Amino acid sequence: MKKNVLFLLFIVNLFFLQAETFQKIDMKNFKLEDKWYDIDLGVSVDHSIRFKDNTMFFIDYEKGKKFENYIIGSYKYSERKDGGLTFLDLENGTTYLCIASDDVLLLYSKDKKEPEYFGYYNLRIYEAMCFPDESNYQATSYLKENNKEYPAENIGTWNLETPWVENVKGNGIGQKITFGIDSTVIYLMTGYVSYEKPYLYKENSRPKKIKLSFLDVSKESMIIELEDTPAPQKITLGERIESNVELEILEVYEGTKYKDTCINSMFFLY
Repeated sequence: MKKNVLFLLFIVNLFFLQAETFQKIDMKNFKLEDKWYDIDLGVSVDHSIRFKDNTMFFIDYEKGKKFENYIIGSYKYSERKDGGLTFLDLENGTTYLCIASDDVLLLYSKDKKEPEYFGYYNLRIYEAMCFPDESNYQATSYLKENNKEYPAENIGTWNLETPWVENVKGNGIGQKITFGIDSTVIYLMTGYVSYEKPYLYKENSRPKKIKLSFLDVSKESMIIELEDTPAPQKITLGERIESNVELEILEVYEGTKYKDTCINSMFFLY
């Protein structure tokens, strides 16, 4: 009898140790229309970009109290897909690479690796957003190719053409990144993202399913099924977690030309 009880306790403990939660990201219905983002200009949070009726409105709250008086510029635009990426062609001749979700907007102009505009849905996101130090990231492998390296610390920025790229035979299944968090939300951006070479997004592999393991706290692992999009994908942790985290690639969207799997960026809300 005692042996049976001990065996049962062993099975129960094993179950809890291996327990996992599942989260599926769904961004299929996302549209820019009617989205409004506050813009970080480095000196003020009183500016916004609004998308309405295929028009991009640039807004300065200090111009007046009516919406019409806020507008400091407006441009009709057309939305264009190229290689899995979204471009906005404005009537003034400007073209932006647009990476957007309900929470975050990143607009890149030609010849710039950093976003020209960074926008956020509300002040909570702006105040709580953070990038860990680049030395925070470690990976089981990374690609070195043509005098260029793609290490794990690359994902600590929003710069274009600097993803983490694994470097093992096949699609990188089982490859891992370890990083520390003190956060309630993780935003993950996948793929190789380039303004000049948008085709590289589809040509390289992107994570489809990942596993997050929390190494320093007794929280169950999370299996995340990702969309095939370069946009920030929101992973909700359910509580504030302070721990080292291990991200493991379980499944990928296979590249049409290369097997290399890329993660573009990662940032957090505490």
